[in-house]
Amino acid sequence: MSDTTPGPGAGAAGTAGTAGTTGTAGTAGPAGPQEGDQSWLGRALAAVPAVLSSKVHILWLFVLLLWIVILAVPFPGIASARIELILGNYTNVTSALGACIAAGGTMALAHHAKRESKRAEERHQVIQEVHQLLRLAHPEHAAALDSARAADGAQPDSGARPATVTQPDGG
Repeated sequence: MSDTTPGPGAGAAGTAGTAGTTGTAGTAGPAGPQEGDQSWLGRALAAVPAVLSSKVHILWLFVLLLWIVILAVPFPGIASARIELILGNYTNVTSALGACIAAGGTMALAHHAKRESKRAEERHQVIQEVHQLLRLAHPEHAAALDSARAADGAQPDSGARPATVTQPDGG
């Protein structure tokens, strides 16, 4: 391994072992991998939810559930103590299956939230551009709105225009 990144529990240079001794908050390093963390540990930890919620892993756990739990009732000798020791017993298999479902749900929610945030940002940008186009197309109405805002004590429009918007043709 040629990676020289400190392992888990290693603090920043000169602060190892001093986290929490000064009484100030924020002296300890981050608990999990941060955005842009390129260490092997950071990449491995970032891949855990995807691996846990993969179809192959869930299928493997269903096979174990079938073999160790469901087939063990009518055929008690099918899952020996050694097999259960190596592959896990029913509590391990069912809890791992639950963790996979939770990881998949969390990943789906995070993906959905990121996609919706991007869409909302795009909608906001389009609305701003439409607003600027309307102000350019109808300057007399824009002036009337600015004077009404000034009468109410609100700030008038700054007049900033996006670089992509140009004055429309007169026809």
